[in-house]
Amino acid sequence: MATLVTGGTVVTATGILQSDILIENGRIIAISENIDRTGQDIIDATGCYVMPGAIDVHTHLNLQVGDEKVSDGFYHGSVAAAHGG
Repeated sequence: MATLVTGGTVVTATGILQSDILIENGRIIAISENIDRTGQDIIDATGCYVMPGAIDVHTHLNLQVGDEKVSDGFYHGSVAAAHGG
């Protein structure tokens, strides 16, 4: 089964465009407008930016502010990030 991402603002290495993205077997196989929706799982990305491979690397491991300290240290925060969370 393929997945179709529709309605998003697609950001690529060469520009920004309004387009659909077709994904099969974990790979992007098409970036185009109005891809046929027949037989696809649909993800509505209207109002969202779609960027392949983008990750949020902003973190506050071992942060202490006043008497408060975040619960994740470097080890546990790194392990959680490596497992997708």
